Amino acid sequence: EANYVSAKQNLDFCYVTSPATGVIGNLPYRVGALVSASSQEPLTTVSNISTMQVYFSMTEKDLLEMTKTAGGVHAAIKDYPAVQLQLADGTIYDQPGHVATVSGVIDQTTGSVSMRADFPNPQHLLKSGGSGSIVVPHNSNSAIIIPQDAVVQVQDKYFVYLVGKDNKVKYTPVTVDS
Repeated sequence: EANYVSAKQNLDFCYVTSPATGVIGNLPYRVGALVSASSQEPLTTVSNISTMQVYFSMTEKDLLEMTKTAGGVHAAIKDYPAVQLQLADGTIYDQPGHVATVSGVIDQTTGSVSMRADFPNPQHLLKSGGSGSIVVPHNSNSAIIIPQDAVVQVQDKYFVYLVGKDNKVKYTPVTVDS
């Protein structure tokens, strides 16, 4: 009876089940390959892609401005507008995302803070490890929009050529809202 119990336990170790439902990554081992607990490469990776977590950065200056305006980080996250995801091919993902977390530590080398936005992924279009850009909506009632090619940057200042009343061109500094 002890041999039977031992053999049954050994047979149970032959089956690998996933604790989560998701998409399977690559399978480096084939049927008959010898694997053990000391094997370096995992059997596979299972990714739950029903909701995608997208990480992006914000500058320390923008974070301070956002936090002061909203009255704290938690309030700022709650009031943060829905963000969009620009995919690698340049198209905009059709599901809006919502900022879920902001890191409490500012990266000393970049001067930015890491943020996470969650996007629903009902069609499983987004894949684990993909890349893109976060688009944050920004409304400004007093801004004049001009083509980026018309702006010249000299050190930390921006200039445009402005045609005056007497049809003379003047090199004029402008403020860029980022």
